[in-house]
Amino acid sequence: MGAVLLYDMNNIRYTTRTHIGDWARDKLFRAALVIRGHAPILWDIGSAAKLHREYLTWLPGESWQAGLSTWRGAIDLEVGVEASNARKVADVLREHGLDGEPLGVDVVELPALRALENEGLHVVDAQALMMCARQIKTMDEIALLDQSAGLVDAAYEQLFRFLHVGAQENQAVSLVNAEQDRGSACGHGWTRSRALRGLRRQQAA
Repeated sequence: MGAVLLYDMNNIRYTTRTHIGDWARDKLFRAALVIRGHAPILWDIGSAAKLHREYLTWLPGESWQAGLSTWRGAIDLEVGVEASNARKVADVLREHGLDGEPLGVDVVELPALRALENEGLHVVDAQALMMCARQIKTMDEIALLDQSAGLVDAAYEQLFRFLHVGAQENQAVSLVNAEQDRGSACGHGWTRSRALRGLRRQQAA
């Protein structure tokens, strides 16, 4: 492979050391192009790209680009967003003489895949490649994973002790959320959203 185009949030975080938030995990609106012998390029929301250039100095300023996606089909295909994105990717690959080599992609929407193929790019699977790459961990990463697992274990231990007949979902989720917040400065959006959903259910009943 001459380059890999990444849409998976975990792979983008691994290659660029950036994370936009768990709310964006299934949106597929960010894309990182990792090129052989060159700094990665990340197409992100415009405001995020601007902040990246200002604060994230570990990559050159041109690595942070404003981008646009169809937001999982919310923008009609006829607008040409995917075709424009594919053209940008192809132009970068042509600039580096890599347009004739396979382009690895981890996950992709069908319109995006067709647009890349229409640019004459040979798209191959990069998911297995990224899984292998992400198995390589530093001692710091292993320590953080161990700490994260401990936070989860503690939360589920508290949940096990709490559960009883008549327990409400929002109470259980709030308990887990509080336990995680005690051990980490970073809360989990999915936990809070489920707590609110449980509260709405209770009010509706």
